[in-house]
Amino acid sequence: MSSFSRYLIVNLVVCSAITSASAAEPADSSLPLSQAAPGVVGAPVPAPMAMPVPVPAALPASATVPAQAPAAVPASVPVAVPASVPVAVPASAPVAAPASATVAVPALPEQSPVVKCLDHLTLPGWNSVTGFSSDANPDRTTMLKEFGCRTSFSKGFQRGQRRIDAVVYSFSSSQGAYAAYGLLHRGSTTFVARGDASSEDDQSVSIWKDTYFISVSGTSEDDEESKLAVSSVATQLTNSIAGHGELPQVVMRLPSLDRVRGSERLVLGPVSARRFFPAPSLNLLAIPNSRGGGIADYQYQAPFRERMKLLVIDYGNSTAAAQAYQQYVQSIEEQHQNVSPTDVQNRALFKLANSFLLCELREQRILLVSGARKRAAPMMLARQVM
Repeated sequence: MSSFSRYLIVNLVVCSAITSASAAEPADSSLPLSQAAPGVVGAPVPAPMAMPVPVPAALPASATVPAQAPAAVPASVPVAVPASVPVAVPASAPVAAPASATVAVPALPEQSPVVKCLDHLTLPGWNSVTGFSSDANPDRTTMLKEFGCRTSFSKGFQRGQRRIDAVVYSFSSSQGAYAAYGLLHRGSTTFVARGDASSEDDQSVSIWKDTYFISVSGTSEDDEESKLAVSSVATQLTNSIAGHGELPQVVMRLPSLDRVRGSERLVLGPVSARRFFPAPSLNLLAIPNSRGGGIADYQYQAPFRERMKLLVIDYGNSTAAAQAYQQYVQSIEEQHQNVSPTDVQNRALFKLANSFLLCELREQRILLVSGARKRAAPMMLARQVM
């Protein structure tokens, strides 16, 4: 072998060794890719490609977090939004609307002429103000319910220290409105009636007409201007009601002789009966199942002075009246002695503490007389009832 051949073989071996050493030498992992890349253009490329191998492994692992986040978002959105929208909105809208539609409107339609009149009513020189609040007396409220009161409207007028209040009560029947008139009216009965019946005093006017009771009152005494304003309001409200009511039959049939004018009352339940007629156990008379009871005061001058009350209840049939009579008399006999003659049927006379109480059955009616001090006085009054 020539020296030249040996030279070529040595050079080839050296080059192969250098090449192998360069390929086997690992890249410096401490250098960032931006510094390692410029140092080697061809060979180092696979090294930077291999370095990010752990990164793809980490990315799928971290990618599960975004995968859970989207899963959490849809879970919260469909639950929170539908729960607040379909539940809160429909629950408030359908409940509030029917409540106002089924309670306020049927009670007294806003198109009622008297309500329109009250709403648009004005007085020159007076400011319109909010009417006073409803009566907080529980017994009075219960009695108005017995009478069939549906609702009431009020409006006030003010001028300086003077004030006028107008209240309109609506009832399911003219009989109930008349009963309310007997309960709430103030002053003495007027000879020239406004509406179907009216009364007034220095500060107020009370009116019953058709199914309405009207009360107009002022706060100033001896004030001609206020009196004229009260009268004007009462007249306008009364004229806006076209219909008329009739006195209940049970009141019309009360005896007129010796009756105290303006003492007539109509009771439609036990609460109103106790309010106007002093007698025990009136709840046993089943007045709500009757056509109502008429009450009036009677003043006797001769043959002896007596002040008595008469209650006549009409049940519409004799069977209901007999049942109520037996139940009531048996209850009173447990506490008071029946001093009526035993040969008189369907009549009981009881001696109370300071007076006599008469209970008598008349076919479909029951008569009660209270307050008499003389034993014969209740029978005298009962004989006047036809």
